[in-house]
This record gives sequence, C-alpha cells and structure tokens, in this order.
Amino acid sequence: MSKTYSIVGVLLSIALIVCYKMFAPDLFGTNKSRQSRQSKQATNEMPDSIRGGGFSNATIFKEYKYGQPLSLYSSNTEYTDCSDVFGQTALCKENVQFLGHMFTAGLLFDNQQLTTVSLYTPYSDQLYTTIVSSLPQNNFGLFLLKDSKQQIDVLESFKTKGSDLTLKQINEFESRLADEPEINFSFVENPQQYQSCKNITELLLQLKDDTRGLDLSLEEDTEGSWLYLTFSFPKKDLQNMIKKETF
Repeated sequence: MSKTYSIVGVLLSIALIVCYKMFAPDLFGTNKSRQSRQSKQATNEMPDSIRGGGFSNATIFKEYKYGQPLSLYSSNTEYTDCSDVFGQTALCKENVQFLGHMFTAGLLFDNQQLTTVSLYTPYSDQLYTTIVSSLPQNNFGLFLLKDSKQQIDVLESFKTKGSDLTLKQINEFESRLADEPEINFSFVENPQQYQSCKNITELLLQLKDDTRGLDLSLEEDTEGSWLYLTFSFPKKDLQNMIKKETF
C-alpha cells in the first residue's frame, strides 16, 4: 500500500490539535469557561447510560436511519447482498457520493434492523488526505489508534503524557503503517461534550445513544488496498452486545 505519510502525518497532527482543543481544552488553555462533567464511578452494576433509553430513527449516514428494517432495502434492485464482505447480514449499493468521491455503501443489519453504514473504496493517497483533513471540520475527534501490534488510547495519553509526547507516540505509530495489513482510526462526533473523560472506558460510559462514531480503516487483501469509513452508534453497539451476552 503506497501511502503518502509525509503529508498525511502532518495533516493528522493538525487534525489532532484541532480535535483536542475540543476534547482536552485544559491542555491547550482554551475553552476554560466550559464546565466539565463529573465522570461516573464504576460499580458492579451496569450504569443506566449503558442500559440505554429512548432512541429511534437517528441518522447514521445521509438518509439511512438506525433501526430501519432489512425489508425496506432488500426488495430494492439498487441493493445487492454483500454479507460475505462483512461477515454478517449486509446489503450494498454502488456509487454513493461522499466528500466528492464515489463509494460502495454497505448497510449492516443486526436482528433484521439497520445498525451500521460502512463506505468502502479502493485506497488512494488523495482520498485518505481529504478524509483526514475534513474530520475536524465536521466535528469528529480522534480517540483510538489500533493495528495488529498496538492500541493507543489517545484520550488517556493526552491526559497523562501531554500533547507533545502523545503526538510523538502517534508519529511513531504512523511510521509503521505502510507495513501493516490493517489499521484503524476511531473518531467520535461532538468530542467537546466528552472533554472530562480520562480514557476510552469513561468515554463509552458517558456517550449519548445518538452520538455517532466513525472508524477510518485501511485494509489489504488479495485484490488490493481498501479504505473503509464506518458510521455507527457506539453506545447502541455496546448495549446490543451486552444484551446478547446476558443469560
């Protein structure tokens, strides 16, 4: 995979700084007047925020709404079965435009209901650069980096190590990207709402049901290099997982 990391590395660092003026304003001396919410202390009981409350018809991406039935799309000839691509019930539609580029949109269903929209397309440096530079402008903040060897909790790193060491750690992570078959950048919408969170665990506990997550993934297979943009509601995903594990 030929990635222009000298350019993208700079853009990602800029994106991080912009995001963490929202996510961690105390580190940058900005937004001092905002009141931080107190983090909930962990207990043996599942927090109400994880159990969930009222939530319906929230927009995942464009016209796609959380909970829409599979039958709404399965009878539409524009959509074809692509469950083999995602390893779960999924329908795909080609030529979906986003950020001036055409993607294939994968609609992922759980229990016959729409939960996730994943856009994918062959990788290109230009597209990757466009996406990375656009995310802060669209109010998405980075909180996790992950590959086969390492996982970086960006929230925890900023809180404990400060911005300089965190950006150094991220640059070191980036230097390995060309050799990794799969890497993932996880973002959350409206990061300023969660500026008090010390780590990913606190973030998940405090997330609102209707806060979107976005995963930017780069993957390689026998057919080439691919870029995925996956929109979902992380809190709802966690609630659904817990329901399945309950016995």
